[in-house]
Amino acid sequence: MPATQSFLYVAYYAIIYAGLGAGAVAAKAPPAAGPKAEAFWFPKEAQLGYALIDVSAPTAPPLECRDCFKNFTPGSTQKLFTTWIALELLGGDRTYATELFRTGDITEGTLSGDLIIKGGGDPSLGGSQYGPERSVEAVFGQWTKALKQAGVKRITGCVIGDGGFLTEEGPHPAGLWEDAGNYYAGTVSGLSFNDNLYQMEFSGANAAGKAVDLRGTSPVHTGIARFDNRLVTGPADGRDSAFILGGFPSPIRALRGTYPAGRMPFTIKGSLPNPAWTCSREFRAYMVAQGISVTGEGPACGDSLSLPNHAPVAGVSAIAGTRIVSPPLRDLIRIVNQKSDNNFAAQTLALLGKGTGRSGDWRGGLEAVNGWLDSHGFDRKQIHLKDGNGLSRYNWIAPAETVRLLGVAFHDTRFPQFQASLLGAPGAEAKLDRFGEGWKGRLYAKTGTLEGVNALAGYLKAKSGKWLAFAIAANNFEAGNGDAQKYFAPLLKKWAEAY
Repeated sequence: MPATQSFLYVAYYAIIYAGLGAGAVAAKAPPAAGPKAEAFWFPKEAQLGYALIDVSAPTAPPLECRDCFKNFTPGSTQKLFTTWIALELLGGDRTYATELFRTGDITEGTLSGDLIIKGGGDPSLGGSQYGPERSVEAVFGQWTKALKQAGVKRITGCVIGDGGFLTEEGPHPAGLWEDAGNYYAGTVSGLSFNDNLYQMEFSGANAAGKAVDLRGTSPVHTGIARFDNRLVTGPADGRDSAFILGGFPSPIRALRGTYPAGRMPFTIKGSLPNPAWTCSREFRAYMVAQGISVTGEGPACGDSLSLPNHAPVAGVSAIAGTRIVSPPLRDLIRIVNQKSDNNFAAQTLALLGKGTGRSGDWRGGLEAVNGWLDSHGFDRKQIHLKDGNGLSRYNWIAPAETVRLLGVAFHDTRFPQFQASLLGAPGAEAKLDRFGEGWKGRLYAKTGTLEGVNALAGYLKAKSGKWLAFAIAANNFEAGNGDAQKYFAPLLKKWAEAY
């Protein structure tokens, strides 16, 4: 954004706040700016705010404003801040590599030393987001082939997972305890693996109130010592309310709630407490199955209840053919925004910290984010961030600040990469059908949902041909999140017709 535009935008808000005070702004009717979009219904108990701007005039007063200067819990629309700022500061071509290293020499088929899996922050390694070519089988297969080509038949030392590229510390301290053990609240690691989650498979019964048995986990090596399973079947027409309690560094997970009877077997997903450790143990087992023996074991090979699981190893040599490079950042943020992947978002924030010379964790990432916000004149009283994915209830953002971010992005040369990461972009798996028909090429959006929270933000092409940026947030209401998003559709249609 040109400096003159930034100054005018800041001056506009400064005049409002100086004349009325922050509380008065929230209560006062917004500036008149054309037809109002009131023809939609929303639960009366909800706190609702929205902002709409013409992106060709991002410093002008909002076209529409309903409590747009009030702070709302944004849910996953916060990911727009994480992804855009990462894209601008790090560049869409940035990649992250994982590679095998060794200590000791390879003599007559024996590696007399340790094998190190050195992570480089790639969130997609061994995951399901990019198809079979990046699956666990593909990654382990490439590494095993390279080891055999190097003549390795035996390893006398340990297989060690090194996730130290990023700061590993377990669940985010500002998250909810009830989220910590579940897959969507995955831990950050420099050596991500299998989307940093595991699956549990259960058997059950066709009648409600019956116990279900845990059959096993995938991966096998979760680092969790015991599952306290008290899951039972619920009504056949009920909903899945099975959940996992517990997080690092506890070795126990409590399984609670119900799962509808008759839907057996079923699976639920949990967060790996130590992805680097799991990766090392799973690869060790894979190599043994492929005929490469490994004799190193025990505490010297790492600790599943310690982060990092192993101290850094010095004096290592790379093994040819084992380097695996991530998709570029512009593709990684597509997973963040189109699939609303919390693990990818948390990793992106940590990578943002690392890539800007700060600590490789959420703290360093937020320092970079806040520095960017300050340099662009955003009002920090209306943006308070605690994580990179929107899970924390301590996050708040005013809709006026979200549309401002979208306006800044729209005028940047990297905007096509950002736009391609949103729902509505070609190839996006999630469709916009919930908002009605006729949006193809006219609506690019990011959704956000938590319990009692629903949000939507993005770009809308009006009937006139103008591009508009919008942000809608609803907090503290009782409604299904899917239904709540449908309530936004009449508002979007009204704006599209009015402008």
